[in-house]
Amino acid sequence: MATEITLCPYCKASLVSDLAKQCFHCGMDWHDPTTVVRRGSPNWNRFGLNADAMYVVELCQQPTGGRYTKYREISHGEHDPHCVLETEAATGAQFINWGFYEYAKHLKLSDGSNFGFEAHGIWMTEAEMKCILGRRREETPPPWVNGIPPMLPPK
Repeated sequence: MATEITLCPYCKASLVSDLAKQCFHCGMDWHDPTTVVRRGSPNWNRFGLNADAMYVVELCQQPTGGRYTKYREISHGEHDPHCVLETEAATGAQFINWGFYEYAKHLKLSDGSNFGFEAHGIWMTEAEMKCILGRRREETPPPWVNGIPPMLPPK
C-alpha cells in the first residue's frame, strides 16, 4: 500500500510527516489554528543557504579523526582550517533540493573523484570506502586522504 504524502495547505510542498503543523518550505506555522503565522523569511531553508548563490562543500577532518562537512559560498566564504577536500560547485537551490548527504550522488570532488557517506554520515572518498568494504589484514595500509584514519563509531 502506497503511503500518501501530506502537503502544506498554503504552498502545497511536501511536509515531513502527516502530523506536521509547520512547513519548512514556505515557513507557515499552524500549531495554533487560531493564529497562523509565517516564521522567518519565505527564502529560509534548513541549510542556511542562499538559493541563488554558488557553493562548494568542504570535507573537513580534525587532527583527532573527526570528520564533518561545511558549505562555503564561493564568492566570499572562508576556507575551514580543517578542510582537506571540496566538491564541485553547485547552487544553493540544488543543495536544498538534493538534501543532506544526497549531493554526493550528484557531485564529484574538485579533483574529479567520487565520494560518499557511510551509514553514520561520515564522508569518505571512494578509495577509502572500497578499502573498508574489502580490506584484508595482509593489504597495505588504508588510503586515508590525509594519513589520519576517520573516527568511526564502535562496531
